[in-house]
This record gives sequence, structure tokens and C-alpha cells, in this order.
Amino acid sequence: MASSDKKTPKTLELDLSGFKGAKVAPFPTSLSPMLASPTKDPFTHSDWICEPKMDGIRGISFIRAEKTTLLSRRGLDITSQYPVLSATLSKLCPVDVILDGEIIALNDLGQPSFQQLQQRMNLAKDIDVERAEKNVPVFYFVFDILYAGNVSLLSVPLRERKLILKALIGSHPQVQILQHFDSDAHLAYETCVDHGFEGIVAKRLDSLYESGRRSPSWLKIKAQQTDEFVIGGFTAGQGSRGTSFGALLLGQYDDQGHFIYCGSVGTGFDERLLSQTTRKMLPLQIAKCPFQKRPDEKKQVVWIQPEIVIEAKFMDWTRDRHLRTPVFLRFRDDKAPLEVRQQLPITTVPHIRSLSETVGSKTDNADAGVSELEPCEPVDSIYSQVSDANLAVSETASARVEQVREVTAAIKDTAKKIADDSEVAKVLGQLSGKEETFELLLYGEKLKLTHLNRLFWPKTETSPEITKRDYLVFLTKLAPFILPQLTNRPLTCIRATDGVHKKHFYQKHWSYSLPEFVDTVVVTTEDLSEEPVEHVVCNNLAALLYFAQHSVVEFHCMPSRIELAPDLEHLSTCDSHYLLNYPDYIVFDLDFHTGGRGAKNPSISSEDFKKVCEVAFKLREICESMSLTASVKTSGRTGLHIMIPIIRNLEFDIVRNMAETIGRFLIAQDKDGLTQIPTVAKNSGKILIDHSPNARGKAVAAAYTPRATSEASVSTPVSWDELATVSATSYTIHNLIERLADTGDIWSDLFGQKRDLQVLLNSISRK
Repeated sequence: MASSDKKTPKTLELDLSGFKGAKVAPFPTSLSPMLASPTKDPFTHSDWICEPKMDGIRGISFIRAEKTTLLSRRGLDITSQYPVLSATLSKLCPVDVILDGEIIALNDLGQPSFQQLQQRMNLAKDIDVERAEKNVPVFYFVFDILYAGNVSLLSVPLRERKLILKALIGSHPQVQILQHFDSDAHLAYETCVDHGFEGIVAKRLDSLYESGRRSPSWLKIKAQQTDEFVIGGFTAGQGSRGTSFGALLLGQYDDQGHFIYCGSVGTGFDERLLSQTTRKMLPLQIAKCPFQKRPDEKKQVVWIQPEIVIEAKFMDWTRDRHLRTPVFLRFRDDKAPLEVRQQLPITTVPHIRSLSETVGSKTDNADAGVSELEPCEPVDSIYSQVSDANLAVSETASARVEQVREVTAAIKDTAKKIADDSEVAKVLGQLSGKEETFELLLYGEKLKLTHLNRLFWPKTETSPEITKRDYLVFLTKLAPFILPQLTNRPLTCIRATDGVHKKHFYQKHWSYSLPEFVDTVVVTTEDLSEEPVEHVVCNNLAALLYFAQHSVVEFHCMPSRIELAPDLEHLSTCDSHYLLNYPDYIVFDLDFHTGGRGAKNPSISSEDFKKVCEVAFKLREICESMSLTASVKTSGRTGLHIMIPIIRNLEFDIVRNMAETIGRFLIAQDKDGLTQIPTVAKNSGKILIDHSPNARGKAVAAAYTPRATSEASVSTPVSWDELATVSATSYTIHNLIERLADTGDIWSDLFGQKRDLQVLLNSISRK
């Protein structure tokens, strides 16, 4: 939170009298945001710009006398929910200002995610907010300025507002000005969508800020049609839904305030969400139909007060303005029911009319009582502050693509900056000595490192020894690559307290008193006879180093995560136990165990490894024939791991059955060389196609995890082109960082290649 102590406001000589439409006005206490109208297709026009459309919530910031108040789209005070943003904004603004922007959180791909943001919304207790700040950092992207100094900028054209914004507002990893694009909106749209954004918002450069109005001067173009609706009733459920409902009856309000029926949605629900939605609706039952015109619904209907706002995706609208093939997405508690209005899409580029025609009376009323300054040419003082502002995009297509990429990359990189780079540098610097112990301060927590000269990996004929100190330095450099693989996944660890050349063991449950930066989750396996086990989770650098301090040399993680993602947004209120039922990838473990190879003798000949690679290529062909994208990594021991990212809408038992079926199909082509039975693989010399890790509670070696082998090998993602030339232990602690410096993380977009197994299974069943 911004400090409540009285401070001397910063002073800055600010002359905005040169901007036409600038008006001296008292500092407002509230302002409703300007809203965009929908349109179907992107368009390029010299008088328009476009911005990436983010999946967050609007936030109007009122910064006065170095104190910030954040208001939501509904005018609710949300300052206490985002203390870092409010404190940062108070420091970045040299004068009293009002800003408009979007508050977002990022998913594991660095993309704006409303589901991540939901974990930060509606928190009331300081301790919950503080914990959320660590686990789900938020960002504020500013795209407009509405007031500065003592001047209202609502009637200043957007072109000039953008200049003023860039001149006045500083930057911070969590507060940034949203970049925009001046030309080729089609290319900007396609690239933004490819990078995970919802689409773009086109804005007319001479438009005024129309507070509280959905204006044709701002147009949103989404990759997927979605909209908010209010539930007005539900049909009775049948069969497996006998205790919940069949479909929700949805509506929106027209300009006269009438509640208009828009259709029904019955898909997008699992059992838990059905129960949750039913609980929400039952207290709201009413006798009278709330819609202006009663829906032509033959089934038994229960009417409810129109108070619950949801979001749904759909293919299109029918001619009578009913939804075509809608799917429930999520609840939208951040939006008031009466705000859910019918939005008729604008199908062509709006005619550029005069500003007085476009704005109408609403803006005039908003500025009633303020005195307009005499219009004149903008003064040199403000232009001198923005002389280096280059708002034009290069005319070459490659430059336009690069600009869009820079914006998306900047948003992704912002997440990494939250883990203070100076702390990482400090870790590397402090560990460069020869002392036995160090005490680090990471994320406000002390981390004591001991026995730094202890031998972890002995030297070999080709490689030097690796001490605990060397290992900690390696993990610090590896953190940007391995942490995205581990984040929010329950871990099973292999510990080697006396080095990998001596006894090492698996550990699931940690009886130690864990520091706050180490998260935990209780996991119930599919074998109900087993007791639930509390697993650790590694979500940050401090946790990674903490595990290394406790001699963890291998990180094995589950194929599912405890946090929500866009493909699980229908489970917005589910607990971690339920989320773990939904894997986000299929994994095949290909291994060659003959002669006792494996944990006891982790080596494999080049000829045998080539045979494993040949199986991997065949498995890839089968996956491609099913429109599934397969990626491969070395296991770091005697085999390969094939990973297939999938949308999280199926539970483990279905996914595992499908993996087993694919394996059987592959074995049918080579019964003499392949098997799915581990004992057969060990005794017969057959290659094992292991699908068993596709289960709740099971774990497989994570990408980039070191292995407890004499070579200090690392499980490393490789390209399919590389597979023919690598060995099982090509990459080690000694050479991996150098490789990553050359190639980067080739799995950085792994989960951007998800496929929908449900669609695949439905198509098979229809056949």
C-alpha cells in the first residue's frame, strides 16, 4: 500500500495549455472507463492505431499527492488488493494524474491469464494479499492518461494523450506503458494472437476519451468470440445431471434496460463446476420469468434473479440473436449484471466524423463546469520531453512483425524481472569463494548454505569434480530454464547427501520445517489404499537453492499442476487436489533395460540408443497422424521421454488409457522388439514403452534436471533433427549452460502447442 504519512507533493512545471481540448478542472474522485465496441475483422487505416488486447481487468488509477487509489471498472476500490502497484504508481508519477490501464497476471507461458489473476481478486486479508504477491505477481499496463496537473485531458485527442503519457510516466517491471502499432493491423493481429493475446483493440487517433461509453472510436477484434452474459434461469437436469441442471438460460440488457434472452449453454461443465453453479443459483430462485420475452423452452425451467455474470465462448450469433454452439468459460464477478449489454458488431471501418458528432453529450456532461483553455499550438516544453518518442512503425513488414514480437517479449520478460536480477548476481558472486558456509537473502528470506566444498559428483577421466558450490552456481544459471518446468508441479526428489557416488534415495514427504518460499501440496494417489502425501513444489530460485542445500540432485514432477490455466478456467474455484486430476501433457518413457541397466547401471551403447531413437521417431509419426505435437528430451540415463502437450480437460484415467492404446498400436508393428511390461523389458532385451507416469501421484524426471550419474548428465530437450546425433548423456552439468546460451530454451513454447484430446476422441467416436 502507498504510505498514509503526509508527504510534500512533487512539483513539476507542467504546461498543457497548448493542447486543444485541455481543460482546467478539479481532480475527479471517480471516472468510468471508456469501452470498446466489437468488430469482426482487423483493418488498417492511417488514422487508427492498435494495441494488444489483454485478458485482465480494467483499473483506473487516481494518483494525487503521492498517494494512489485504484478503482475497478465498477468503481470499486481495489487498492488494498494490489499494494505493489499502488506503491509503485505513487513513485512513478511526478504530478497528480489519472491513468487508465489493464491489470494482468501471467501464466506459465508468460501470457496474460485471467485465471491466474482470479487468485489475486477479492482478497481481503493482508496476509492473503502478501502471500499472493509472492505467488502471483501482477502487472499494470497503462494505455491512457485522463488528467494531469490540474487539467482534464478527456477532450484532448488520443494522439496527444499518448505523447503526454509517455512524457510523464516512468517505468517499472510491474508498471509499464502499453506499446501500440501504427500500421498493418492485420499483421499485428495475427502476431498478437500467435503470442497468446486475445486479439487487438483499434483506436482512432483523434478520438476523445468518452468516459462510461462503449464507443465506435475504440474497436476490439478478438481471435475467439466471447462475451459476458447474465444467468436468468436453468433447465432441469436429467440422467447424470439429475441433481444439478441441464443448461443455463442466458441474457443481456439492451439500451432500454430490458433483459433479452440470448440462448442457453450446457457445455463446459464438469461435476464440480455443476455443483458449484447449482449452489450459486438455488438461493436466487424466483417465480416470474426475468426475460422481457419468455424463451421458447420446452423443458422444465427454474427462473432466478439475474445476478450471476458468466463468460462464454461461441461460434457466432444466429439471425434471431441467439448464441450458436456456446461453451461456458468462467464466472465474471468483476462485472455488474447491468453492465452486460448487447454489443452489435461494427462490420466496417467507421466513417471519420467530426469529434463533436462522435462524442455526443456524454463527454460534454462529464466535463460540465470546467473552463476550456484557449486552443493554441502545443508548447515546445512538452514536446521537448517527448522528442525522442518514435511513435511510427517501420514501413517494412519484417519491422512490423518485430515490433509486435518486442511487445510480447517485453511482457513475458517482465515476469522474470520480478525475481530480482541483483539477487541472482549476488548468489553467483557470493558462491565464487571457498568458504564452507554462506547466508543468502532471497525474497526477504534468509537461506543458509553449508558444506559448500562437499563432493557431489566425483571427477572422471573426461570431467572435473563437482562440489555443492559448483552445483549451486549451475542451478542459479539454470533457473530461468528449469523453473518453468517445475512451477506448481508436485515434486518427488532424489537426494544424495554424501554425493551421487554413494547411496541416494527418493523423498516425497519433507518432515523439515520448510521456509515460506517453499510451497507444498497434499497429493492423493489413484491407489486409494495409499495414504495422502505432502509433496514440495519448487516455484522460485530460493526454493531451488534450498533443495540443492539439502542434496537434491534430481527433480521429478507430476504431469499436472496445482494452478489454474486457460484450459481449466471452468474450474476457477477448485482446490489443488481436484486440479491435479487434469494432466497437461502425455508422457512416454522409452527405455532399454537389458543387462540390468537403469538406476544401478545408467549406461547404454550407442547402437542400443539408436534403437530407442528409432522407436521415438515411429511414435512421433503416430502422434502426427492424430494431429498431436510430440517433443523429445533425453532422460539423462538410458532412454528418451516423449512429451505431448494437451489441453487440461480430461482426467488421468482417460489420458493414460489413450497413451496405452498408442503404445499397443506401436508394439503391434514390432512385437519382438517392444513391450509395455517393465519386467519383460528387463529380462528380454526389449525396449520399454512406459505409459505408467500418466497418473496422479506419479512423477517423471523434469526437463533440465541433473541426474545422479557418474557423467553428471542432464535430462535435456532436443530437436527431432538433433536426435540422430546425440547420445543418452550428451548434455551434462559441464556443458549444458553453454548449449543453452547458443540454443535458448527450445521448450519455451512447449505448452503453446497443446492439442484437445476431447475433440480427437469425439471425432473417433463419431466414426
